[in-house]
Amino acid sequence: MAEKGQQKMGQDWIRHNVIAQDLCTGCGACVNLCPYQKIHRDQTVNLHLCDRKDGRCRNYCPRSPVDLDALRRKIFDPADIVPELGPFKGLYMTRASDDKIRSAAQHGGTVSALMKLALEEGFVDTALLSEHRENHLPHSHSIDSAESVVSRAGSSFVVSPTLASFNAVSKGAAQKIGLVATPCQALALAKMQVNTWPEDTKRIKKLSLVIGLFCGWALSWKKLQHLLAEESKGKKIKGMDIPPSGHACLELYT
Repeated sequence: MAEKGQQKMGQDWIRHNVIAQDLCTGCGACVNLCPYQKIHRDQTVNLHLCDRKDGRCRNYCPRSPVDLDALRRKIFDPADIVPELGPFKGLYMTRASDDKIRSAAQHGGTVSALMKLALEEGFVDTALLSEHRENHLPHSHSIDSAESVVSRAGSSFVVSPTLASFNAVSKGAAQKIGLVATPCQALALAKMQVNTWPEDTKRIKKLSLVIGLFCGWALSWKKLQHLLAEESKGKKIKGMDIPPSGHACLELYT
């Protein structure tokens, strides 16, 4: 533990400055780095405080201090950085051309089509995607088949600890990993790439593709499952959406 007057760092820093302040996004960047950080349902949990003064958990956390301008300069070509929008090569309106993907996807199926193509063309050999388990609790799952992408199409409105899966899978046989990331997850991955700890050098290099998503909602799983049970009245839920509008509205499809 930090001595009196010293700034809390490492795992202690995460507990006091992120989890205790309700700022944790559940990205999973601090999980599967040591035995003391775990994901329970949609919550990040400290099982026990280690005695390190600093650690990868704090360094990779998207809530720890970071110079975003310096991070952009290290990752992107400065010529592509526009102050108002950030770095980009082009802006496109897209949707999947495959009817099967579109019918399973949340909207146009672009993300699913890109990940399916990446697996087919060998840009990645493993993809990390979210799937729903009991009571619509999302779980990040690794796949190596392009055809498996379609069955995992669609959005989740509850936190999915994708980076916990990345930390675990990147220690294994996978060599080129692709994943779909929300902004906080993408920021954590960028911090891993730029401020890589020596013991993580080999596995971080396996990160080959990040498909980013805009994120507007991350609902409480416990409250959401009760709401869905109440509103669906026992009917099987085929899908849900939170459309952009002036009204806070959740649409259920049964």
